[in-house]
Order: sequence, then C-alpha cells, then structure tokens
Amino acid sequence: MSYQQLTLKQRFQLETLRQTMGTQKEIAVWMRISASTVSRELRRNRKEGYEARSAHSLCKRRRKEAKRVTKKLLHDKEVYTFVKDKITIGWSPKQIAGRLRDDTGLIICHETIYDFIYTKKKEWIECLRRKKNKYRRNKGTKTREKRREEAKKKD
Repeated sequence: MSYQQLTLKQRFQLETLRQTMGTQKEIAVWMRISASTVSRELRRNRKEGYEARSAHSLCKRRRKEAKRVTKKLLHDKEVYTFVKDKITIGWSPKQIAGRLRDDTGLIICHETIYDFIYTKKKEWIECLRRKKNKYRRNKGTKTREKRREEAKKKD
C-alpha cells in the first residue's frame, strides 16, 4: 500500500470517530486505512484533543517547511555566494557541504547542491570536477543493448 496524506474530509471523519469509537484499530478498519496512519495522525496533531481543521493546517505547514530545505541555496545569499565561490575554485559539493556543516552548523546535503547545479545553475556544471551530465548509463546497459540487437538480427 502506498503512502498518501489524509485529506481534510478524512481528518473530519477521524475526529468524529475518535469521539464515538473505542480503539484506533477499529477506526482504521472503518476508514480503510492503516492503524499506524491513525496512530501517527493522532500523535502528530494532538494538542489538547484532536481537531481536524488545525491538524490539516499543521500538516500543510510541515509539508511546506520540508520543501524549503531545497530552496536554501536560493533564499540565503550568504550560502549561495559561499557555494558559488567554492564551486568556481574547484571544490566538490561534498567538500562544500562538509565545510558549511563545520563552520556554520548549517546542514545542506551534497546531493542538494548537485540538484541545485543541475536544475538551476547549469553553467556551474563546467566548474565541477567531472563535467558530466547528471545521469549516465551503466556499463551493463550497452551489453544488454548489443544482445537485443543480435537477437533482432537472428529473427
């Protein structure tokens, strides 16, 4: 079963069922969702009791904050200039991420820096040590491709 966020309607159902039904397991069965989803929802969004509308707004706020991590390079001028300066003198994104963590305590994953370069600042690719495109074929792909072509010729 794939994970999906609860909708506002489901949160209102949960609020009502929480007041009328007994256990979280019964609520989960009735709503046709996992019992752990019910437990997690109640644990994350309970202050004095569970309120659907406030739970939904808290959830939206948390999701927005989670997406902000990738925008650190765009919104923080100091971090942006630090990354730009170090990339242009040949540092790797892993070195930059480590130095940021050690000097400022700011945690930015090296993969975030790579994503930023490949999506927002393509001109910085030339400054990377390996000036390759983001995605490369594995060695096995060419071998499998040859086999397919040979198989087509035989048919």
